[in-house]
This record gives sequence, C-alpha cells and structure tokens, in this order.
Amino acid sequence: MDSLKINGWMLLATLLVLLTVPAGAAASAESGRPRLIPDLFVSMPASERPAYALVVEKKSQQITLFKYDGQYEVVKTMKCSTGKARGDKKISGDKKTPVGAYFFTREFSDQELAPLYGTRAFPIDYPNLMDRREGRNGYAIWMHGTNRPLKDRDSNGCIALVNNDIDKLSDYIALKDTPILIAEKIDYKPYTQAQSEDAAIRSFLAAWNKALATGTYHDYLAHYDSQYLPDISWWMQWLQARNPRPPAAGVIATRLDCLGIYKHRELYVAMFDQRLAVGDIEALAGRRKIFIADIDGDPRIVGDAFMASGDAQPGGAVGYPLLSAARTLRSRHSGDAAIASLVDRWLAAWSGKDINAYGDCYSKHFRSKRMDKQTWLTYKNRLNKTYSYIHVSGDNIKIVREQDKATVTLHQTYASNAIKAKGIKTLSLRLEDGKWKIFRETFKKN
Repeated sequence: MDSLKINGWMLLATLLVLLTVPAGAAASAESGRPRLIPDLFVSMPASERPAYALVVEKKSQQITLFKYDGQYEVVKTMKCSTGKARGDKKISGDKKTPVGAYFFTREFSDQELAPLYGTRAFPIDYPNLMDRREGRNGYAIWMHGTNRPLKDRDSNGCIALVNNDIDKLSDYIALKDTPILIAEKIDYKPYTQAQSEDAAIRSFLAAWNKALATGTYHDYLAHYDSQYLPDISWWMQWLQARNPRPPAAGVIATRLDCLGIYKHRELYVAMFDQRLAVGDIEALAGRRKIFIADIDGDPRIVGDAFMASGDAQPGGAVGYPLLSAARTLRSRHSGDAAIASLVDRWLAAWSGKDINAYGDCYSKHFRSKRMDKQTWLTYKNRLNKTYSYIHVSGDNIKIVREQDKATVTLHQTYASNAIKAKGIKTLSLRLEDGKWKIFRETFKKN
C-alpha cells in the first residue's frame, strides 16, 4: 500500500526532546505563536481564511482558542468548568467530561435555554462512532455559558464558561467544522513532528480515496482494520454510478476538501468534505469523519462515518450520502445547468477575444467551413485581431437533451466596430470526457 508506516512517524520525535509546558508558556512573547503545539494537532484546513480550534485541558480547567493561518497561534485562554468527577466519561450520569476530538453540531441561543446554561450553548457530537464502539454512552454534552459563578469541576459533564467568554468564542465556531479537543492534560510536541504525521496520514487518505474512485471492493477494504467491517452495502450501486454506461457521461472523480487531522492519544481523527465531480460540475456528499489507528505498524481505518448529529447514518444503501451525491451530480451534469454554463462561458470568451477559453468550449472533432478545429481557431483569432471590440450576447435559449447529445438554439446578437448581426444560432453539443462541448454550429441571420 502506498503509505508510510505509522511507527516511522515517530522517528523524528525520538531525536528531539519533548517539553511538557503549560498553555501560556507555549507561546512566544513577541508574536503569540507557539514554539511547540499541543499533541492534539496534526494539521488544520488551509484556506484563504484562518481556521480555529478549541482545546480544553481538564487538569487546569482552561480552554484555549487556537488560530491557524499557516502557523498556529494562541488567540486567547480562559477559565472553564468541566465534570465534577475526574476521568474519562463512560456512562450516562457519571458526571464526567469526555476526552477526545469532537465537533459542534448546533447552536442554542439564550431564548432557547434555561438560565442555567447562560447566553448560548453548543452541543458536541458525543458519543461519536468510536465512543459507541467502546461502549461509552451518555447524551447532551454541551459547551455552554452559565448564570452562576464559575467553579472548577462543577458541571455534570459539560464544559461551562462565563457568558462573556462563550459569547466571544461563538464568533470563531463553525458547526461541524471547528473542533473541540478535550484532554485530561495537554502534552506538547514540535511542529515538525506534526508535519511528519500529517504527511503520512495524507498519503494514506490519498490511497484510500484512489481506491474509492477507481479501485475494487478489495482495494477499498484493504484500508480498514480487519476487526472493523464498515457498511459496504452501497458498493455495487457506487460502482455503477462512478463508471456509467455510456462512458460519455463521464467518470466520477472524488476529492477531499477542508481536511483537518487531529489526534487523541494514539487515535487520529480526519474530518473533511467529500466532494464528487464530473468535469466542472460538483456535488457535496457531506462532512466525513474517519478514525485511523496504528495496526501492526500500518495505518488502518477503525471508524468511518458521515458527520451528523451523533454520527447517525442514513439507513440502507439507497440513502447512503455517497450515492445521493452521485445521483445529484449526474442530474446536474446531464441537466440544463451544465449546458447553460457552457453557453455562458462560450459567449464570454468570444466577447473577450480569449481564444484559448473560446476554443475550450469546442469538441476536438469540431469542423466548420471545411476547417478542422485548430485551423478554424487560427482563422477566428486572426479575425479577432482586426476588431477593436467584440460583443456577443444570447437570449431565448432553448435546450433539448438526448443522453450524451444536446441541441441549443438562441437568439444571437453580434456587434463589433465593423459588423453587426442578429440571428438564430444553433449549437450541436456532445459529452466529451465528461464535459459538454460544441460539436457543430450554424447561424441564420434575421
């Protein structure tokens, strides 16, 4: 399998001295950026906007807001109160706060809450799939405010903060995205160690994703622990969806977006958006959470669920998120929206005299006036250079589809500094490599 062995991830760590420091000491006095990061982090989603995470240390009764924008930064640390009883939560009513990597499922405002819960509350997804597999239960574990003085270890299992603090934190929380990482005591590691872990996990997930997109049933299951058999009742329907007949409908590609990887003890938790695509058309299957462990020196998936409240899964293969997204994708791809998008791009490229974008709208088998595509594009580019401007618009667009073929008619208005013309344009389209392309075109002047 194309992945690194988990034991190898720790090679660098054995060459470095790991320090255990309180959260406040982990930050540089000049910038607030940690020299070491909590062992709970592997990587966070990288995008144009910063990502945030909350880290709860039960021992110190503190919660810390971390920001990630290419580097980790401590934004603020504040007091919190966790369960009255110490230790990991196991059963309902034990007054313990769970430990692990969790995500917020919804938000309650003060109008929806009893005064005990302060100005707002955020339920977390405890018990998640792994909690239930290990026999841990309970419900209604929230991060919430309080109308009472905050005392250490004074909740029934929730994480309580003063109202002013939870109101401030609410600006940084995105449901089913922002993690809350809870530990009894936080250990720290060098950022380079997290980078090594991240590279190995990403390599493993890339191989898993490739097996899902192009592999066999056995290729896919090879990434799972032999002691954990995921629901695979959807596989045959997925096989038919990803490789359609006729093939001109386009093969479905799969992609992992907004990937965050976290760690609790020896268990890695990967959370991401799973997206499907055919050509330029995409569909979101949902937020997917995968638990990965070291099994005899290799990474293996020991838990796999689409993110929902409590990780509840749709029943049966028909409702499986991957299949629902595939059906949506096929509908969008073969539907009028994809064709209308092509027409919009074609008109914009023509008006902008962008010969490359314009040519991309045409089939490789396109012919016009006894010219093949390349000769015709050269001719069109030469014409473009003779005009100081071109403006082409279309209205009254009508689309008729038949499997991998379509016909588009529109009222076309063409204007340049030398020519003006109006008429009916007819475009014959074909699906080619999963994308609609112009195969033939005719124009009848009014």
